[in-house]
Amino acid sequence: MIPSQKLDTHKTAPVKALQSVYGLLRNPSGRNGIQEVVGSIPISSTILFSSVTNVKFTVYVLRSEIWGSSYVGHTSDITKRLIEHNSGKSISTRSKKPWRLVYQEEFQSRAEAMAREKYFKSQSGGIQLKSMGFI
Repeated sequence: MIPSQKLDTHKTAPVKALQSVYGLLRNPSGRNGIQEVVGSIPISSTILFSSVTNVKFTVYVLRSEIWGSSYVGHTSDITKRLIEHNSGKSISTRSKKPWRLVYQEEFQSRAEAMAREKYFKSQSGGIQLKSMGFI
């Protein structure tokens, strides 16, 4: 056996075991007619991840304490993300640190959070944030 084949089997075995526990391998049609796209994240692992972890996604607005500019983003861990912004790990915010969290909203899915982030980055969303005093 080639070592890389052994490694791949080692990585996929736990996922297949969890999928079979939830019946996703035995009953692939139980996905309400949703088809997976080759090359995408498997639906079964997404379902498994979201049902077990109950992750919430946060849309946030940061304000530069020195420059006064603002930044809008989304994350599943707001504390960790704020530390990353203030430590210079994010290229787009590195030059204007330190940052202060001025607004946040929580969502059940990443898609909802991304849609809200996109809205805040639009002209009308910017006007709304400005009218609320966040930018």
